[in-house]
Amino acid sequence: MSDRKSNDEAESLLAGLMRFTGQVAGGTLEIARHTATMTAMFGEGWVRQMLLHSMEPERLEAMADAGHFLRDARETAGLSLKELADSLGLSDKSVLEEVERGDKIMPLELVLRSASLLARHDPVPFLIKFLRTYNPQLEQVLEQWGVMALPRQYERERRFVNLYRQHDALRGLSDDEHDRFIQYIDGAAQLVLDVMQKEKAANSPPTRVPKRPSPARKRTPRKRS
Repeated sequence: MSDRKSNDEAESLLAGLMRFTGQVAGGTLEIARHTATMTAMFGEGWVRQMLLHSMEPERLEAMADAGHFLRDARETAGLSLKELADSLGLSDKSVLEEVERGDKIMPLELVLRSASLLARHDPVPFLIKFLRTYNPQLEQVLEQWGVMALPRQYERERRFVNLYRQHDALRGLSDDEHDRFIQYIDGAAQLVLDVMQKEKAANSPPTRVPKRPSPARKRTPRKRS
């Protein structure tokens, strides 16, 4: 009985993946077909503006988010736009410029090559960012499958590391100075967590303790005079 249940769950997950893959491919094909047809009729610049205005807000938001993510990953790797374009085998950097501005959806092949170059140790968050531009509902689907927990944690850690990288002076610290810096950061983190816990407790609504009904007073009979 348990084997049959496991097989049913596996088939259900596989069917979901196949449906989702079809949605991504269908969205990509639809975008490419409309773009090619309209470009032949009216020219590339006009078509780009028309497509951007006709896209749903979720897709535009996903494109902008992916563009910021690409620029951040590129700068973290210490690459210029031209260097990244050369590494990806692109003839010029204009495609990457448009992607970083949120004006263009990165071709799927280029997404995979960029992930292998900029996020080879943990490509899942990178791929999810760009696949959302093909299907904005991707994050919802993965949230239901429980796949988003790891990328979300990666995103938090990446933002923390970027704070560290903003300070060039830290790169010149000796080993002893760096150890002291880590100790200070650890102490500061404990202090901040303590303050945040107290803030959370102070801002949470107070728990009301139900009042106990006071016992009824016994009436003493009046003495007749």
